[in-house]
Amino acid sequence: METLKDKITGFMQRLTSIQKKYPPEEQRKVLRELEVESVKLDFWKDESQAKRVMQEISEIQESLAATERLEQKFKEH
Repeated sequence: METLKDKITGFMQRLTSIQKKYPPEEQRKVLRELEVESVKLDFWKDESQAKRVMQEISEIQESLAATERLEQKFKEH
């Protein structure tokens, strides 16, 4: 039977694997670039492109927040 410690270790290994594929530092860099783009005066001139950028910003923010929540939970245990 898998213990809680084993489950946490497995989750940490998966989190580390995800972070290697999608490093948080790189995600933050892309997020900053997109945020700069999103405040330009002509950003909404191309509405479909603007919506794609806003969607990507949202996805990156959610990804980073989820990663941070998981890391915090693992630190607590």
